[in-house]
Amino acid sequence: MLLGLVRPTEGGAEVLGCSIQHPARYAARVGALVEGPAFVPGLSARANLLSLARLRGLPSSRSPKWSTPLASSRGLVAGLSAAASMFGVVTLSFWALVTAGDYTSGLIRLLVAAQPLRWKLLVGKLAALCLLTVVATTVALAVNVGAAPAAAGAAGIDTTAWRADASASMVVEAWGNALLASLVWGVVGPTLAVALRSSALAISIGVGWVLVVECVVKSAFDGGGSWLPGTVLTALAHGGDDLLAYPTALGLGLAYVVVGVGAAMVVGWRRDITDRPLSCGPARGRPSRPTHQA
Repeated sequence: MLLGLVRPTEGGAEVLGCSIQHPARYAARVGALVEGPAFVPGLSARANLLSLARLRGLPSSRSPKWSTPLASSRGLVAGLSAAASMFGVVTLSFWALVTAGDYTSGLIRLLVAAQPLRWKLLVGKLAALCLLTVVATTVALAVNVGAAPAAAGAAGIDTTAWRADASASMVVEAWGNALLASLVWGVVGPTLAVALRSSALAISIGVGWVLVVECVVKSAFDGGGSWLPGTVLTALAHGGDDLLAYPTALGLGLAYVVVGVGAAMVVGWRRDITDRPLSCGPARGRPSRPTHQA
């Protein structure tokens, strides 16, 4: 507290005539020896390690080096890859809402009456959703590229690697990977929505699988589960990772798309979307009106 590492809840004190509320006024003239050296709660992990390095007199060349996504050569687009799972969940939810809405509102009956070939309706729906996802991913990329320099500057991160390795091809590659991952996420939404006719159920099952089921499977099978959708799409968005190489992630992602679209077409083609015909006879439980003959 006297060194200014933690703040007092009440009261005050002075060190060399200066209030402990302003430790910068006397910090350069005092020192401290902690009886039980430990990490200081008021400091971050980085600040703790740097403090220990300085106390031991380590040269700057041996000070802890920090490897953060923003400090890497791909730091300019690191945020887009880091938020891939969040973008995926949003895409899944939006696609499911739009698809299930056709069933809950009854619009699907009008669409089928105008276009009896249901596979064409599904293809048109998916094409429109893909176009919207392309626009959304492009906007996300623009926001990321605009915010990354400010975030790096606020965190004091060196961006020299950006200028050395950044290129248009790298930005396009990051955009393409994020878009592919979002599209695979999106296909899951309509597949569940067509089968369940409910956006709430589709979103709950899709998000619950990724957040709960996959975590349970990974915990039960240590080192396994690299083929699970969430793991595959994370690797795809990052251009490959330690669990899956990029070609493997891309192949599995395309397989999920084929299975999802195929299932949606089969269910959509076989699904009865017509209203139940009304009975021509009298309703049960009601006496029929007597007829009068001349």
